[in-house]
Amino acid sequence: MTNFTSEIFSLQRKGEFTSGWALIVLEVLVIVLAIVIDYMLLFAVGVLFVVATIIFYSREPVLSAIGFSVLSFCILWEQFVGELSVPVVDICLSFGVVLFIARAIAEGGYSFRWSSLTIAMFIFIVLIIVGLVLGFLYGRDSTLILLEGRNLLYYALFFVALAAIQRSGQISLLWWMMIIVGVVTVQYIGLLIAAGAFLRIPTYHADIFPLMIPLAIAALVYEKSAVVRIGCTVLLILYFLGLLISMARAEWVGTGVAVMVLFFFLIWDKKLTLGASLMIFVIVASLLFVAFFLDSGIFIRLSNVIPKSEIGSRASSIGSAFGDMSFLMRVELNYTAFVRFLHFPIFGAGLGDVVNYKILYIGSTWSLDTSHLQILWKMGVVGFMAYCWLLVAALKRSSYVFWNSTTQFGKWLGAGIFSGLCGLIVLATFSAAITKYNLNIIIAIVLAFIEYEATQIQNSLKKLIE
Repeated sequence: MTNFTSEIFSLQRKGEFTSGWALIVLEVLVIVLAIVIDYMLLFAVGVLFVVATIIFYSREPVLSAIGFSVLSFCILWEQFVGELSVPVVDICLSFGVVLFIARAIAEGGYSFRWSSLTIAMFIFIVLIIVGLVLGFLYGRDSTLILLEGRNLLYYALFFVALAAIQRSGQISLLWWMMIIVGVVTVQYIGLLIAAGAFLRIPTYHADIFPLMIPLAIAALVYEKSAVVRIGCTVLLILYFLGLLISMARAEWVGTGVAVMVLFFFLIWDKKLTLGASLMIFVIVASLLFVAFFLDSGIFIRLSNVIPKSEIGSRASSIGSAFGDMSFLMRVELNYTAFVRFLHFPIFGAGLGDVVNYKILYIGSTWSLDTSHLQILWKMGVVGFMAYCWLLVAALKRSSYVFWNSTTQFGKWLGAGIFSGLCGLIVLATFSAAITKYNLNIIIAIVLAFIEYEATQIQNSLKKLIE
């Protein structure tokens, strides 16, 4: 087996197309999935064949597969495919994982530094698998079990990304991720222009902005390159516009918390200079100007900007939650889920379990609009403790990078990710951001970057001591 996988990667490096067995395996997978999920077979196979070929012949195929997965996540059409279908992102990830495993066998495996973050992630993934098993043992719907398990097991990508980064040291993937996330807003704007009027676009893609906005602000403040600063400014404009167009209240609150936390870092590190403050102020003020005060011109003709009454009502509803039917329906589901948890307090009710509306609506759901209670309900006290440990470990690792890094990159990476995680934790109180959507892919990769940087710092400090 070792010789076989070694041969695959030797041939992949030489570019010999006819012996790409991994590519053949992928094509069989694509054809099967194309039939199962009712795509247009020839179109799906053709497009994914091109993507697979690019991945296979790239310098770092695992990282390329991850990059295509992130791009696939940012394409809006997957929001409307249906939650029970298998998205393109899974096909790209499957290919990347196959190559990762093959390379691990060929090269004798990978080694990880067992930090608090890697241990917490490993235990959390083990308990996810326990939740999967319990779901089947309790007789839950198998389709829902596999769907929920797939979403949560995206966190295993943390180890795949960490191993790939350690091997290649290509931190540039982080920049590509930040750029790709801007694609979400470009699509939002395209939809507004096509509609000729303002439309609220409430896709789950907006959940990524509370993580990416502080990261981009931190890069803008710390990086000295004019090109990087201009790029970060453009990204921030796109991120804020996307956040505004989504009209998502939880994302607004989460982003606000993230930015405030980041400002504490910048003030403490004496990096919140007048110039940086003015630049951030100009970006935000420009967006507010467009949103509230522009009464004529091309923006009105294309999208009617954002009606004051609509954005005002969305914002004011944050302070009058108990008059909001959507909020009350979530409260009802949360209460019902908590009662379910009391019946399965140790390891939870298992993945695939559902709760029913009883008062305000008729129906059932397997996912709550709060990731924290979702974990408690499905994975019990044991799973919830592992989940909290993972979040705390991620925050501690980010803080460690910020305080111990001697590079500008390490500073903005640590401060940005710490702040973004704070925003995500707040967002996850009102959203399934951490447990349901493909956003888990980006979270796992970001955590891999912070773990890699922390390991590099530890290695450097160890050399200094020696």
